[in-house]
Amino acid sequence: MPSAARLVKKEVFAQKIFDMLDKYDAGFIVHADNVSSKQFMDIRRGIRDTSAVLMGKNTMVRRAFRVYAEKNNKPFWAELSKLLVGNVGIVFTTAPLADIKEEIAKYKVGAPAKAGSIAPVDVI
Repeated sequence: MPSAARLVKKEVFAQKIFDMLDKYDAGFIVHADNVSSKQFMDIRRGIRDTSAVLMGKNTMVRRAFRVYAEKNNKPFWAELSKLLVGNVGIVFTTAPLADIKEEIAKYKVGAPAKAGSIAPVDVI
């Protein structure tokens, strides 16, 4: 059985997600493999005025989405929780999605190939 302190932390995290779902009216899922902490910091700083990035344990985020969907009769969020697989996050925003996507793309950097990784484009 988890400790009381751990349960409190989980509830605080869930409440943070509920607040984001209430505050922001749009969002999208982002894949976060090979993204450095400096890049995340820059992205968060760049979109701070209109958006928020949610990264967390997928199981806790999925649970929070399901609970929110049940409490507010919004089954969309329960369905969205099924897409949270792997190293992904959610960008919540009140700005146009295209503008946020462009802002995030500004922080994209090239990286050397790593052994065992799959290239997203053909390498010649």
